[in-house]
Amino acid sequence: MEKVSYPKFRWFALVTLLIMTVAQGIVLISPAPLVGDIASSLHLSLGQATGAVMGAFIIFVALGGIAGGVVIDKIGIPRTYFISVVLMAIGSLLALLIGDTLGGLVVSRLVQGFGAGPIMSSVSRLASEWFPRKERAIVTGIQGMSVSLGIAIGFGLSPLINAVTGNWQQTLAFSAIPLFIALVLILVFALGPKSPVMLHDALDSTELIESQDDFKRSIKLSVFWIAIVVCFCMTWVMQGYNDITPGHIAVDQPVGLGLGAALAGRYMGLMQIAFMVGAVASGFISTKIFKGNQRLMLSLSFILIAIFCTAVLLPAVKYNSTSLLAVLMLAGFFQGMPLPTVMAFISNSYPEHITGRIGGITMGLSIFGGVLGVAAGSYALHHTGYYTVSVLIVGVVSIVGAFGAIGLKVPDQQRGHLEKLASSRG
Repeated sequence: MEKVSYPKFRWFALVTLLIMTVAQGIVLISPAPLVGDIASSLHLSLGQATGAVMGAFIIFVALGGIAGGVVIDKIGIPRTYFISVVLMAIGSLLALLIGDTLGGLVVSRLVQGFGAGPIMSSVSRLASEWFPRKERAIVTGIQGMSVSLGIAIGFGLSPLINAVTGNWQQTLAFSAIPLFIALVLILVFALGPKSPVMLHDALDSTELIESQDDFKRSIKLSVFWIAIVVCFCMTWVMQGYNDITPGHIAVDQPVGLGLGAALAGRYMGLMQIAFMVGAVASGFISTKIFKGNQRLMLSLSFILIAIFCTAVLLPAVKYNSTSLLAVLMLAGFFQGMPLPTVMAFISNSYPEHITGRIGGITMGLSIFGGVLGVAAGSYALHHTGYYTVSVLIVGVVSIVGAFGAIGLKVPDQQRGHLEKLASSRG
């Protein structure tokens, strides 16, 4: 039984994380609908413009996530959040000031991405520091939902703002407005009560010296690397499938399904909604239905992802719009579950003072899976001329993730050490 009394202020901490994550999603996706305008303005090809605004951002999110995990364990959650949001706001301002050149635009996106990384990797630390074990899966699920919510808002808001301003640089600068809202919440969060698990205050000098080796011990566990593999597979699936599916739906037959861009956009939007529902539901399903058996839940989720993602190739599905939409929404629903579940596993399995680093490295390295997912799908499409192989690759990677999830368990010989550390902090 946990000894710590968790205050109601923890829900304000969760709201702060939610708003920051939504704001980060808006910053991430705002340039995507404007890629045509950006390419024309800077005299770039669409590929070059996409690489500048999306590729640079994603790579530095990964690097920022790894660095942020270290920082958050050293200076705490509120200060790390403050730095992250300020960096993203500076990046948005740079888009207005120097974004009229390719180099300036890339610098803007690098700064934004590096600021966004720690937010994505912080959820395990926030959950373990502020919430009892039974609520941690809910926390990670809500952040998973917030990512998709921010992307959905950004997709809709960016073109509207651009229509009013008539200037894509100003539009990107306006993406900083939600960041200022988040900044106010962070300041209140920082001035509020301290977290119920003030680890460093609780350690005496002997324990503090011993605790410095905990991270080194933890990264030697096979489960640490298995978690990275599972998340790597999931980001590969998410990015790879989201990259190829709109074209698969829209492009004329026989290459695609020939349903047009408008319907493709509508179906992908509904898939994102299903993803949000799946992310939020993951905590409830993990605790209530699977009784904390996260390995079984993860493996089944990956298997169902493989089934529903590849089902779009079946004649009974691809030639029936109702079946196609149902399959896509089910694929989105189950895609929303693995990442929050792994983050909840980290928050429950490791002592609080290293969950920032563990979560940061896990999320940071896994994001490179998304880069490979987009590259593999695009390569297969380019060389075959059809979407079939690209879709099947997603299915294969999902099966790899299902097998990887089986090993997501702290070895018995190490469990006693980690549980002792965790229980001593509450």
